[in-house]
Amino acid sequence: MKKETEKKGLLRIGSGLPVFNSHAAGIDIGDTLQCVAINDKNGGHEVKTTTAFTCDLIEIVDYLKINGITTVAMESTGVYWLPLYIMLEEAGIEPYLVNAKHVKKCYWAKER
Repeated sequence: MKKETEKKGLLRIGSGLPVFNSHAAGIDIGDTLQCVAINDKNGGHEVKTTTAFTCDLIEIVDYLKINGITTVAMESTGVYWLPLYIMLEEAGIEPYLVNAKHVKKCYWAKER
């Protein structure tokens, strides 16, 4: 089996879904990668991608605090969310574990 190359970094996107809470972030949690999306305050958003080591989780919490994030919606298909959830609570950031299908349905229901 071929080992995949780690994909880490920061991606800025100029447009996307409307921002309802500029102090909120979304995190997609996987077994090897974490993708954190925040508002860039210019009508777009930026997505930071890290691996799933403890040092990376600490980096995510620091990144969120520096950018004034107070609430996080997290989506995970396994139990990988638990360490980050605890770290966010300890840092004073309010985490919510959400089902991605439910969030998508809520957004599209508002659009219609």
